[in-house]
Amino acid sequence: MYSIIQTQEGFAYPIWIQILLGLSFLAVALLNFTNKRYILGGVLASAVLMLGISIIVTSMP
Repeated sequence: MYSIIQTQEGFAYPIWIQILLGLSFLAVALLNFTNKRYILGGVLASAVLMLGISIIVTSMP
């Protein structure tokens, strides 16, 4: 995550794919939290965070 912020480069996917992946990971993370699978939910929540940072960094001029 620090590398993405430091180099100002996100993932090498188009933004619409990153948004779709983020929404998918968020849905699965929420499902895991409701099923009391906190570790997997936390991992997926961190993936949503990384995708969010990547979207912000790549959309900035």
